[in-house]
Amino acid sequence: MSESSYYALQVIRVGNIPGEEQDSALYVEVKLGNALDPSVAFTPDGKRVIAVAKGKIYIIDPENGKFEFAWYEPDIDFREFSPDGKYVLGYKNGKIGIWDTGTGKRVSAMFDIGGVYSHAVSPDGKRVVTGNINDGTMSIWNIDSGRLIAEVHSSYVRSVAFSPDGRRVVSGSRHGTIAVWDADSGQVIWGPFEEHTSWVRSIIFTPDGKRVISGSVDGTIRIWDLGSTEITSGAFEVHTIWVSSVAFSHDGKRIVSGSGDKTIRIWDVDTSKHLSGPLEGHTNYVASVAFSPDGKHVVSGSFDSTIRIWDADNGKLILDPFKGHNGPVLSVAFSTDGKRIVSGSDDKTIRIWDPDSGKVILGPLKAHRKYINSVSFAPDGKRIASGSDDNTLCIWDADNGKLVLNPLEGHTHSVYSVVFSPDSKRVASGSADKTVRIWNVDSGELVLDPFEAHTAGVTSVTFSSDGKHVASGSVDRTICVWDTDSCELVLGPLEGHTAAVLSVMFSPDGRHVVSGSWDKTIRIWDVNSDGVGVGTHVEAALSTSWDTDAGSRDQGTGPTTCRESSLSDWTLHDDGWVKGGRGELLIWIPEDMRTTLWSPRTAAVMSCRFSTRLDLLSSPVGKGWSGGYRPK
Repeated sequence: MSESSYYALQVIRVGNIPGEEQDSALYVEVKLGNALDPSVAFTPDGKRVIAVAKGKIYIIDPENGKFEFAWYEPDIDFREFSPDGKYVLGYKNGKIGIWDTGTGKRVSAMFDIGGVYSHAVSPDGKRVVTGNINDGTMSIWNIDSGRLIAEVHSSYVRSVAFSPDGRRVVSGSRHGTIAVWDADSGQVIWGPFEEHTSWVRSIIFTPDGKRVISGSVDGTIRIWDLGSTEITSGAFEVHTIWVSSVAFSHDGKRIVSGSGDKTIRIWDVDTSKHLSGPLEGHTNYVASVAFSPDGKHVVSGSFDSTIRIWDADNGKLILDPFKGHNGPVLSVAFSTDGKRIVSGSDDKTIRIWDPDSGKVILGPLKAHRKYINSVSFAPDGKRIASGSDDNTLCIWDADNGKLVLNPLEGHTHSVYSVVFSPDSKRVASGSADKTVRIWNVDSGELVLDPFEAHTAGVTSVTFSSDGKHVASGSVDRTICVWDTDSCELVLGPLEGHTAAVLSVMFSPDGRHVVSGSWDKTIRIWDVNSDGVGVGTHVEAALSTSWDTDAGSRDQGTGPTTCRESSLSDWTLHDDGWVKGGRGELLIWIPEDMRTTLWSPRTAAVMSCRFSTRLDLLSSPVGKGWSGGYRPK
């Protein structure tokens, strides 16, 4: 090791610990990844250094490097300081507590947080954030009560830190990503960004809270400018992980979304603004959501095995959670009159509930051999359809719970979604076999040949209000719209989502389809054949809007423009290039903006911190591209 590199490693070792000469190179070993893992911090006045080593607390004079032994707590592993050095976290057998570094006294009870890999103390010593590298969770706890304040599923959290004001938490993951979270709600407010190529093992805010510094196993240190995050913290209403279910209200004015982040949100269709939520209460992923027919309530089914009903205006829970299923509730739906709720679960059963009392009216109904992924009421209220992992559909009598037909067979893989036509005479099903099928409810026979266009499993299907079209969403990230008379693909595949589409639904007027995706976003698509949605948002450069209201520019003159190039069918490719209808390269989109990009048929993008639209109308292309440059 050269003299210069040795000095760089030694720079934070200010002296030898008295009586423990074997630890003289302690901090060199830490920098090289030694398991001794001590911690250091400055006192708030900056005049002393506090060091933790092998369960002992030392006060150090940084001028002369002398150690003053402060205090010792038997069997406690001291690990993390608060940013101001006033508090230190102690750990033992899966339990943590907080000690005052000035007095040496424990200021909190010891409470159980289980096995964690990283942790940090808030500046006021009242909260602690923990990261678990095994299950990918990051949790924020109240120290005094031991209560879980927020929990998010991130990407195998390896390092965490509080901001100096305690309002935010930054996390670094095993996959090299950085994200900043709201410390009260657990909502992401910045990132995640993927610049590191390996584990982020150390991360910290700068003293002014405006930047984050990260160190990674990839050998790099990066400084991140949080920019406007300081003034907009908490202003963005977004789902932090996948959107599992979306649904229109019956008047078409609102959308409800359920997410793997355990929350439910309600959105305004016209403005794309967040109206209500997060509705919090579920303790595991929200798998399915639906509005009541009168729009006053929302029903949700969750992996926590419960069903909940919420007030759609104020977000309050109407009744205690409905309990009865012995496994995750994967699908819920209201009857058309709003007097019943049907649920399907991975316990292989179906139940019908009274939404006023929360009691089971019928069930458990049993016929499927595996998980029930989807349930649906017929509009006339007489029947219920269910789709299962056993590759079949079942049609049930909604009054007595008996099977109307033997299980319908034809799909070769799991049936993910079922929905009745408006006249209650047909059922559409989407399957992992990549097909959409339409069945006659009375005979159980296929009405049409399977619809085939998706290149991966079909996760969700929906009928238009007139029954003439079916829309489907797929793991292939696209939406297709089909003619139910001709079996033809009339629109799509619609591209825009950057990950699997998990849920789709037609608007009541049939002009739009809403979709929820694994990419955390919600999109509204213009599917009206005579609509103005096609190419509406293809207008002159790259514009980013924090409120989804991007302006347009005056049409340019001179060289050939994008309007003349018929770019209403441009596509975004996986490498980030936007290509026109003839395959010409138009513009490259940075990775962190692709999820937010409006594609030609997109009418709105929700649940993201900003949305991005291409404005290409006066952008010069072809040989005349240089005409777009006007030197000053």
